[in-house]
Formats: sequence, C-alpha cells, structure tokens
Amino acid sequence: MKNWTRWGKDLSGVTLLVLAGLMAPGCTAGVAVDDEESAEADHDDDIDDEIADDTDGRFVSSDGSIELGNEAFELDPPSAPANDTCESAANVASIVGESVTVTGTLLLATDDYDTWCLDPSTFETGYRDVVYQLDIESECSGILTLSGDAAFTGALSLRSEACTTDDVCTNAIESTELYTTLHAGTYWAVVSATDTSSDDFSLTLQCMAPSCGDGFLNSTEDCDDGNTVSGDGCNDSCEFEAAADALDTCSGAAGGTPIEIGSGQILHLPGNAAMASTVGATDSGTGTCMLQPDDIIVAAPDHVRRVRPTADGTMKITIGLDYDDVPLCGEDPNLEPSFPYASGCYDRALHVRTGCESVATEVGCSDSWERWWAPEEVTFAVTANTDYYVFVDGYHDDEYGAGPYVMRIEMSP
Repeated sequence: MKNWTRWGKDLSGVTLLVLAGLMAPGCTAGVAVDDEESAEADHDDDIDDEIADDTDGRFVSSDGSIELGNEAFELDPPSAPANDTCESAANVASIVGESVTVTGTLLLATDDYDTWCLDPSTFETGYRDVVYQLDIESECSGILTLSGDAAFTGALSLRSEACTTDDVCTNAIESTELYTTLHAGTYWAVVSATDTSSDDFSLTLQCMAPSCGDGFLNSTEDCDDGNTVSGDGCNDSCEFEAAADALDTCSGAAGGTPIEIGSGQILHLPGNAAMASTVGATDSGTGTCMLQPDDIIVAAPDHVRRVRPTADGTMKITIGLDYDDVPLCGEDPNLEPSFPYASGCYDRALHVRTGCESVATEVGCSDSWERWWAPEEVTFAVTANTDYYVFVDGYHDDEYGAGPYVMRIEMSP
C-alpha cells in the first residue's frame, strides 16, 4: 500500500475515506475501516490500480491538500494551543483556602517569550510556551505546582508587572513548585518546555489564607521566618526584633570584645542553644563573590563578628551547620530542600575582611549560586593578634536572604 503523508507524518496502513458526493471507488458498503486484512488487501489493490491508471486517483500531498479525481481541497492545518500567547491566556481564578488544577499541552506551541531559567542565554533558540492568567481576588500565600510525566523537562515562570517579563522562574524535571505571596490583582504563569520534552502537563494554584509563621512574607508582616518564636530576630507577631549593636555594624563589632581562638580550637557561635539571626539587622557590606546591589538587587541584612587568632595558622569559617555540624537545610548538601524550609535554611553568604569598612581588604568570600542551600565556607591564612571581620550575609534582601545561623570557626597550624 502507498505511504500516505499528513503534515509530515507517515500514515501507512491507515485507510483514508473521503466523501465528496460519491463513495471512493474500492470501498464496499458495510465494510469497516479496520476490517479483516483480506478486505483491506483487496481495497489496496484497487486503489493502486486506479492511481496507476490515473482515473479517480486520490492522494494527500505534502502541503496538506487532498486531490479526488479532478477536484482538490485543503485540510485545515493543526493549530497551536488556544493559550499560546499573553493575548489569549487561559484564565485561572483563585479561591482562598482551595486549590485549582488545570491541564494543558505544549503540542505545536510556539516560542513567544523569554524564560530566563530555561531559554538559552543567547535567546536565539527559545523553547515553546503557553500562558495562564491568574486572577487573584485577595492576598494569599500561593503555591504553583507544575507536573508532567517522566519525560517532561521545562520551566514555570510567574509575571506580575507585564506578561512578557519574568519575576520568578524555576526549572521543572517532571515537576516543580513555586512559592510566593500573591497580592490581589492579575498575574501570568508561563509554562515552557524544551524541544525534546513531552507535551502534556497539569498546573495547580493553591491560594492559602496568610498567617504569621507560614514562611510567606505578607503585606501585614515585617518578617516571617516560618515560626512564631520570639528572640530570633522576628517575634511571634512577625515583627522585627532589633539586632544587638555589637553585631549589627562595623563600629559595633570594632568596639566590642573580640572573639579569640587558638591553634587547634573549634568554636561554635553564639555558643548556646538559640541560634543567632540576621533577620531585622542592617547591611554593613557586600562580598566580592556576591550579587552586587543595583536597581534590582538589594543588599541583605548581615551580622559582623570580630575574630582574633592568638597564633599564626589557617582559619576555616563555616555557616549553614547546626551545633552538631549537620547542615541546616538537610543532611545531604546535594539535595535541594523542599518548602517550607527548616529554621536556618536560607540563601546565605559569607565574607571576611581585615578592615571592616573596606572591601579591598577582603581575604575570603563564599556564595554558592548553583546550590543556594549548601553551607558556605571560607579558608584563609591568619596572623596572630590580627583582627578579622566576619560577615554573615545573604544573597538579597528578601525572606530568603536572612535567617538564623551558627558560626563554626576552626583554627589549625
């Protein structure tokens, strides 16, 4: 039997019946399309003979047209999903306290928008995407979940100011979740996928009533560190607690008592059961390895501690561990934690200077970009009786750029 082509797909073995006022020759009334092989073989021979004789021949050409005898007409080509662009975005209405799930496809979708966490950096070869408009009736703590099958590789991005520009973005290997405070108004969720990804997916919007301690920074809160415990920089009403002067500024650290450590010693600070916290502190400086403040990035709050070795040697300083040296974001530093994050699990940064107010005196800096949850560590040579200013910092001034910590200091010869 001939190979029948429809939009580039091989339809061998499929009988195509076209009614144009007459039944196609070779088709017997009462014989199903998927009838016995013998009937199909007879029809195949009839069709081949007719095409060879050029009488009432029929075929589907590569441009999608069908010719039947001397008549021809066009099949409608397959189309992109209805929500392929911002102008035709599918609407999803939020219901506080409930979740809403929609299913969708990226089959035949086009690439209309840049998604910075998925599209190639050159944006010359973008990936297909579809758009959902989220209508948020009242402020809520929102979770967006994108789910596909084992072959799904894509991304989920959320936009608020304009549908065409990312606010936040996360990659999806089979599935992903995006957590953010959603204010009343309109947002756009853009689902993207690579060229080799499967097509179908589901998108779930969960809109929870805001509450202090849920880990979402809502409009009525100064802070929300995921708990309602006072004494950690954010009190039980989600209000800032003032940081101690000796930790909050360079002048405070310079005027206080230095932390002395000798060769072979290991110290854990603050040295008691309660961790220190940078929540509510001010900014005293940014390390050279960190994102630099600009119109978008705002310097995170930090603590400054003055450390003085009593001997020459090598100092190693680590943040992101508890008092038992277990990572605060989970025992396996290679595994990204899930929300809500444990106390002390945030995007930290660490840098050290010999002159507190001069970045030119920096001797060490650590800020993991690929694994934001991993402990930060710096190692550097030290000289006896020299002061080193240690900055416990964060990547940016938001709810994920400050939090509780333990500083581990180790001195070796």
